[in-house]
Order: sequence, then C-alpha cells, then structure tokens
Amino acid sequence: EIKADVDLIFEKMKALRQSASEERSKEEKEVLAQFEEKFAEVEKLKESNAAASQIINQLKAIRSDLNASKLRGKSRDKVGSRIDAFFEELSKKKQKAQDGKLNKRISDLEGIIQKLERSIERDRKELDFQERKMNSNQTSDFEAKLRATKKDMLASQLKSKEDKLKDIQATLESLQKRNS
Repeated sequence: EIKADVDLIFEKMKALRQSASEERSKEEKEVLAQFEEKFAEVEKLKESNAAASQIINQLKAIRSDLNASKLRGKSRDKVGSRIDAFFEELSKKKQKAQDGKLNKRISDLEGIIQKLERSIERDRKELDFQERKMNSNQTSDFEAKLRATKKDMLASQLKSKEDKLKDIQATLESLQKRNS
C-alpha cells in the first residue's frame, strides 16, 4: 500500500514536471518570437543604412533583454550568437569604411607628391635658366641684379616646396605602415 502511494506520488510528480516543461517550452517560444521581432527591427535599420550607433543601441537593448529573460541553454545561446553576429558585421563594415578612407587619403597624397615633384623640377629649371642668364656676357648690371633677386626668390620657394615634400612623404609613409 505504501508502495502504491509512492508510485502514485511519483506519477503525479512526472505529470507536474511534464506540464511545467511544456509551459516553459511555450513561454520560451513566445520569448524567442519577441526576440525575432527585435532582430527584424535591427535588420530594417541595417537595410535603411541607419547610423551604426542607433543599431548598436538597439542591440544593447536586446542583450539587456536577453540577460533579464528566463531563456536558458540552447535558446539563450542562439539569441546571444545572433547578437554577436550583428556586432561583428557592424565591426567589419566600420573597418571597411576606415580602410577605404585610408586608401583614398594615401592615393590623394601620392597625387600631391607627384604634382609637387613636377613643380620642384620646373623651379629648378627656372633657377638654372636665371643662373645662366645672370652669368651671360650680354647681361647689364641692372638685369643681373633683377635676375639675382628672382634667383633668390626661386631658391626660397624651392626650399619651401622641398620641405613640404619631405613632410608629405613622411605622412604618406606612416599611413602606408598603418594600412599594412
């Protein structure tokens, strides 16, 4: 008789555990559906090219909701990994944008260097020309003084451009190191 009572109690416990398990499963499905709706909102934000900060705030709110939820085990891991995937995607997108800006800046600096080198070459030719004309036998004293003044001015400009070129080349080198 005691054995029958114990068996009856165990059967009732099994039934209670089964109903509790079914109820927990039902609640879990509802909570997962709510998270799916939130993920759909994040997808819409992402597709509409919303600001990254807005998406990040949304994901943080979802993470907070996950921490407060009663989800356990695989369901919790599934939602958590989905949040992590969104964060990783945002991170890659941000890195790609930064790389694009850096590459553009590098190519712009390379173009500036080429223009500056051509300008320096023109100034050197002009400086040589003024030197030759100044040393020519056919040059008057007044013309020689004018050419000497122009030569000094060109030398000053040339020095300034060469300094600027060195500066830009140093910047370009540091950007290229950062890019690799």
